[in-house]
Amino acid sequence: MIMSKRLICLIGILGILTSSLSAVYGVGPVARWEFEGDANDSITGVAGVLQGNAQIITDPERGQVLSLDGDGDYVYVDDNDVLDFAAANFTLSAWVKAPVGESYRTILWKGATAADWYYVLLMTTGIAHNYIDDGSVYKVISTQSSVDDGQWHSLIFVFDTVNGAQCYIDNYPDGDLYDIST
Repeated sequence: MIMSKRLICLIGILGILTSSLSAVYGVGPVARWEFEGDANDSITGVAGVLQGNAQIITDPERGQVLSLDGDGDYVYVDDNDVLDFAAANFTLSAWVKAPVGESYRTILWKGATAADWYYVLLMTTGIAHNYIDDGSVYKVISTQSSVDDGQWHSLIFVFDTVNGAQCYIDNYPDGDLYDIST
């Protein structure tokens, strides 16, 4: 079955709490891609363009979702200030349905090149990882549990510059609280 080899996801970028962005956008979501008919953000209008053979399909449980087969398909979003978090508190979240045994899947990547990025959300052998690099501090925050079981899972990574970073799977903490202060 073709769908068994696809990573399917809904993506949200939530909770930006920087003073400059909060003044403009307030506290709460600054971008959310629901994939309801297109790849555009439903909050601030940040446009996404399907690349490769990325497609929006109808899932019986979640409705319209993004489907990626891992062979060069993705959603391209132009650089936008609303997605620049710098040293702020923020949350990244995605609903994912990954097939069993997948070795490497990028879910979200913000940055110009592999050597110059701010954050990446990906899965390796079912474990979700969030890499964050602000140019001086490089951190990896990972789940302990695997989510490559062909079921829908909510992945949430919360970055709090005072209290640390925490991973959540299906709204439950998964793994330790990470110190991200240095």
